[in-house]
Amino acid sequence: MMNGSMAVMSLGMWIWMFFLIALVAVGIYVIVRLAVKSQNSSNDPSLSTLRQRFANGELTEEEFKQKKRVLQNNK
Repeated sequence: MMNGSMAVMSLGMWIWMFFLIALVAVGIYVIVRLAVKSQNSSNDPSLSTLRQRFANGELTEEEFKQKKRVLQNNK
């Protein structure tokens, strides 16, 4: 009787350990993706120029979105 309950407890422990490791891995993945995305968009001089032109009123919102989409698809 004792061996059966120990096996179930051991299996439960392994399931929780796997869950925690998966949770940490997903968290690291999300953080890295956000960091890379932030770095790519902030260092792109063409996007910076586009944002500046939109802020100055040289482009409409639709023109801005269209040009931004084109720039991001060319990467």
